Amino acid sequence: PLDNPGLDIRAVRTVGDIQAGIQLRGTLRHPRTELYSLPAMSQSDALAYLVLGHPLERTTSSEEGQLMAQAALALSLQGGDYLARSLGDRFGFEEMRIETSDTGEQASLVIGRYLSPRLYISYGVGLIEAVNTINMRYQLSRRWQLKAESGIDQKADLLYSIEH
Repeated sequence: PLDNPGLDIRAVRTVGDIQAGIQLRGTLRHPRTELYSLPAMSQSDALAYLVLGHPLERTTSSEEGQLMAQAALALSLQGGDYLARSLGDRFGFEEMRIETSDTGEQASLVIGRYLSPRLYISYGVGLIEAVNTINMRYQLSRRWQLKAESGIDQKADLLYSIEH
């Protein structure tokens, strides 16, 4: 169907005699990824060759380490967001999704629900680090909204919106 097309995508990187790649198959809603290499090597080394162009043991900079962590996190979460949304629909949550931080080093399962037409509450559970957050949004009026978050940091915002 047009809203769930089939996927058959391959990305390959060749470094000398070594070939590392990733294959994406399945459908848009249920993708499956597979790392491979010729000659055969561990999944982490295949990912390192694909992303960095050299084996994992030759990674020296923190930027390369962060790049590898982001790539590994992205691969481990593939399809997880769709699964979370499907479970959220089944259990009656307005929101249930996988969310990553701006740096890509942390991921959370976020579950949310409207307690009233004006009050929305969500709870985030850290998937990598034990960081949990509670968020609240309260619609004061058509233009004013109060947002608060409690987790590593506690913060609150008063928002004013202008619609054209």
